[in-house]
Amino acid sequence: MSSFLNGGCPPAVLRGLGLKKTFGSHVVFESLDIELRPGELVLLRGENGAGKTTLIDLLTGNQRADSGRLEILQEDGTTRVVDARRADPPTLARLGIVKCWQRPELFWSHSVRDNLRIASSGSEDSALRVLAQAVRFSKPGRVPATEEPDPYLAEFGLESLVERKVTALSFGQSRRVSLALSAIVGTRALLLDEPLASLDREGTKAVNQLLGQLVEEKKRAVLVVEHALNERLLAGFDYRVLELRSRRLERKEGGEPTSSGVGSPVDLWTGTLEGGTGLRRYGPVEPMGDGGFLLRFRSAPPEGSRPLLSLERLRVQRGAWELFSPQRGQGDGLSMAIHSGDVAVLLARNGWGKSSLAKVIAGDLPATAGQVLLNGQPTLDLPSWARRRQGLLYTETANALFGNLSVAETLRLKVGSESLDGLRLAPHREVRTLSGGERQRLALHCALNAADSRLLVLDEPFNGLDRETVARWLELFEAAALQGKAILICLPA
Repeated sequence: MSSFLNGGCPPAVLRGLGLKKTFGSHVVFESLDIELRPGELVLLRGENGAGKTTLIDLLTGNQRADSGRLEILQEDGTTRVVDARRADPPTLARLGIVKCWQRPELFWSHSVRDNLRIASSGSEDSALRVLAQAVRFSKPGRVPATEEPDPYLAEFGLESLVERKVTALSFGQSRRVSLALSAIVGTRALLLDEPLASLDREGTKAVNQLLGQLVEEKKRAVLVVEHALNERLLAGFDYRVLELRSRRLERKEGGEPTSSGVGSPVDLWTGTLEGGTGLRRYGPVEPMGDGGFLLRFRSAPPEGSRPLLSLERLRVQRGAWELFSPQRGQGDGLSMAIHSGDVAVLLARNGWGKSSLAKVIAGDLPATAGQVLLNGQPTLDLPSWARRRQGLLYTETANALFGNLSVAETLRLKVGSESLDGLRLAPHREVRTLSGGERQRLALHCALNAADSRLLVLDEPFNGLDRETVARWLELFEAAALQGKAILICLPA
């Protein structure tokens, strides 16, 4: 145990020193140093595959380094040194070093309130004791003898979700709950992997408010990984920028406090598609009810042919919640039409039903009323594989891949060819060793190149992608539309 030297700036809460990490012959880091200070927001940049998530995992014990050490400042001002080759998440979490995952890690069979109870009662406990408390909560009449988490519900904007089971939440809503849990378990350094991905404007505002409280009021150290299209959402923060490049960390010009206004989602996506491709928005913005909108982009006007995809008065039941109903201002159900050559963008808040809609179109979720037509033919009675044979391809992008297959095996399975065609991925690498952005690229490549696909339904396809890769995929979407394919992209607004 040794004391930190205070050299004029606050002593670092967390230091990683001499970190090295390899996957087989692939070297991610050689000898990397990083430090996080209290009351500081750090933005970690880097292209897909640079090692951003791997670095967060090494700093939180979710992966073990080949060499290096972690130095953690404790409450009494002394340093706890942890061998990065043997670090584990429970030990580091008890020292206040916590990772918030891209995919929320929650007690899925419990309510939002119970998840917050578990977190607020477990900040000093072991993971096993917290889990035991969770099991006791599920028994009728058992309430934990801890402070009720109502202040947290208001602080993090979760009041309306309090009694819902986590399984009934949208992905964006569950991410907000996950962030709230990470913030209240005695965290001193919080490492966030794409915290704004999949969040609508309300969710983004709530998360940014939380980040501001953690950094400015509670003086926590916060490291954030964000990608191209979401970095703009950090406007209003003063942050330090680190960029991973060629196995090293480089300091970049820091972000400066600016206006937090980033324009409406409609303006943002119109500018993004029209600025990087020959696609142009045509027709008015179409209200889909309950705050949802549909934008259509084409390279040429439609020729008056019948729609490739038609939804007629569609309604869906998810647990106790009915989507696309009169109570949500959507009349007798959801209707829309997509033509060949369309790149259609559906913008809606978290919980609106974007992912549910995509699954109903694909045949992975039943509809309670209405009709889905492919090229004029009813399909609600057809299983998903039969719809696939008719040219409909739905993908949840990176989640649809098999981790134990290699890149080449994945291409052979999903596309029928091992051609990499600009993917910049080694064919022998297993999918589970790819970064989140690399998996996303592979999944999109498979979707666009799948044989006989005519209609692509993509659920948040840009998560985890760097700016260059997003621009590249937009060009490929345009090329697919010019070939007569139709693409429906579901995005948070």
